[in-house]
Amino acid sequence: PVLVNLWASWCEPCRAELPLLQEYAASPGAARVLLVQVASSGADGLAMLSDLGVRLPSVFDGDGQSGPVRTALKVPSSLPATYLVTAGGDVRLIENPRVFVNTDQVRAAVEGKP
Repeated sequence: PVLVNLWASWCEPCRAELPLLQEYAASPGAARVLLVQVASSGADGLAMLSDLGVRLPSVFDGDGQSGPVRTALKVPSSLPATYLVTAGGDVRLIENPRVFVNTDQVRAAVEGKP
């Protein structure tokens, strides 16, 4: 599976969540984590990742409200938004919790546990 996390440089919950995702990704048996920066400038996003010390694979989806990834996933207006892509190709928005506050929540979401 792959966790796809959509975030923006102006998003305070994103700022708190990104280091947790990196910590989770470094743990044994973790799913791959891909970051997708949306709705903010690429330079601001790179600066934020650098400030936070986050070094996960990341792509830039444009600085508007309708980049190709955001459009394809029908991302909700509030960020962050995290999706789980299963080995079979199913894509599911993780809604509970909306924002991760610890790595146990990330692992539980990946494993499909409430």
